[in-house]
Amino acid sequence: MKYFVTVLFSALLLSFSLAAAEKSLKVPQLYGVRFTADGVPDEPFWKKAAVIDHLVRFRTTVQAEANTRILLCADQKNLYLALLCDEPGKVSAAGTSVWSGDRVEIFFGMTGKNDWYRQMAIALNGLFYNEFIRQEDYQLKIRQQEKFWSAEIAIPLDKLGKFVDNSFGFNILRYRTNIREAQSWSDLFWAHDVAKFGRLQLYTPAAEITHGPWTFGITASTAGVAWESAGKAEYEFFFRKAGMADFRKTAVTEKENIHHVFLRDLEPGTRYEYRTGDGEVKSFTTLSPAPADFSFAFVSDIHCRTDSLLRMMGMPELKKADMLFCLGDMTTAITGRNAIYDSFLDVAAANWPKPLYAVRGNHEYRGNAPECVLDIFSPHDRRSYGAFSHKGIFFLLLDSGGDAPDKTDYVKKQKEFLQKAVRSKEFSAAEFRVVMTHHPLFDAVSGGGEQAVELFSSLPLEVQKSFDLCLSGHVHSYNRLLPGEKVIFSNNAARNGKMAELSWTFPVLTSDSDGVIAVEKSGRVLKVTVIDGKGSEIDRLELKQR
Repeated sequence: MKYFVTVLFSALLLSFSLAAAEKSLKVPQLYGVRFTADGVPDEPFWKKAAVIDHLVRFRTTVQAEANTRILLCADQKNLYLALLCDEPGKVSAAGTSVWSGDRVEIFFGMTGKNDWYRQMAIALNGLFYNEFIRQEDYQLKIRQQEKFWSAEIAIPLDKLGKFVDNSFGFNILRYRTNIREAQSWSDLFWAHDVAKFGRLQLYTPAAEITHGPWTFGITASTAGVAWESAGKAEYEFFFRKAGMADFRKTAVTEKENIHHVFLRDLEPGTRYEYRTGDGEVKSFTTLSPAPADFSFAFVSDIHCRTDSLLRMMGMPELKKADMLFCLGDMTTAITGRNAIYDSFLDVAAANWPKPLYAVRGNHEYRGNAPECVLDIFSPHDRRSYGAFSHKGIFFLLLDSGGDAPDKTDYVKKQKEFLQKAVRSKEFSAAEFRVVMTHHPLFDAVSGGGEQAVELFSSLPLEVQKSFDLCLSGHVHSYNRLLPGEKVIFSNNAARNGKMAELSWTFPVLTSDSDGVIAVEKSGRVLKVTVIDGKGSEIDRLELKQR
């Protein structure tokens, strides 16, 4: 009886020790991962990865002789693993079977109601073995040397089973041929015992940058940089003129996980480098009022169609542009900040390193959180209008309002701003003056267009006549109204030939919602090229300096 109690006690103790030894690891789920499967984990995101260091000999708790490091992280699509394997003897890639030569086996699984299982065996001789996951479902690259080998693996999360609380079972076995040693992360006896697997828990660190950084408010002397983090976190911001040795530090303003800086007293036409504390250096270039050749482009009415925006960004006319304007209705309704990120800003921030300017359209006023646009694009002064000069062009950006007239002080302040802007030295010295607004100025009553007309008409008549071009969107088709004409030309048959309600001393153009309008300043001429959704040129104008 005493013997039985002792054995039972020992078994319970062993069971308790095995349960206590169950491994768990928090794996960071990152944003903006740029992965290249080359077998060498040297991309910046690997520095944020969770680390499994030193496996134990299989079926023991004795630390293995040869060091094995496993790096793990994820993004919203993939789980990334990097293997760094020392081999004091000699790396072996021998054999005609996946089970001969050096190799690793990777296991995933869950038990219970939502049970599932995946297994991958990867051998250095180039052979593979997979259960419940196909070789073509994941990316893999191995690099081997005489006494060391490494690998990078990307596994789509949707190729694994259903997660519970964003976690799942995991184990890895490494086989070393030289000394016939097996190494394991988890304490288990049978390699396929899913219940004894360790646990990976996906989480997003509070300081992880989930969106951005993006720039805003770039002029000849100012520039804003903003980004959003997963949680409340403190950041440091450093910047310098390109070519300078030392960075300067400036304070970061934080509101509801959006972090921003607004730099003043910068030098015109100068490239500045910056970093937000994670070591990655990015840059922006301030504008230059001095006359020179350059080009710009604008898009509008994307309405969350990020695939269309990406296609437009691939158009040659947009790729060569020096700045990009988003003239409203890039979203359909603002339900929160994610509506802006998902609809266009994440795509723009990742694919457009040059100055970007956003003006609200009527759809940016819709939804329960329209002020989010200002949180993102104008956290320093809370406005979606402005004016600046670049290389001889004076740009006037109007916030033409929502679907109904705005009777708040915001409109009054915008009028006051406009009166001051057109009395500036930049306005007087400009070779060309361009209005950028969501609603076209030829339509005074359609869907809020009256506010755009009211704002522009508040300027003195001589000032109105000094403008050279108005660019806008809203009507989802290319429309052109030239000075002296009363009939609108449009690539929309229903609108083509329609009488304009208003006409001006300068052309008024609207962009097709699938197309791009690009403007090149060449000497004292503005060359306007209109591109439709198929990438074909459908109109061209040349405007000489008046």
